[in-house]
Amino acid sequence: TIGKGNFAKVKLARHIPTGREVAIKIIDKAQLNPTSLQKVSLQ
Repeated sequence: TIGKGNFAKVKLARHIPTGREVAIKIIDKAQLNPTSLQKVSLQ
C-alpha cells in the first residue's frame, strides 16, 4: 500500500504487457455516500 484515505487504498502494481509500474486505487464501496461517490468520479 502506497497511500490510504477515508474510503480508498492505493497499491503499487506492474502492468504485465509493458512492465511499467502503475498505481491502482481500490475503493471500499461500503464507505461511499453520494458526496463521496461524486468526489471519486471526479478523480
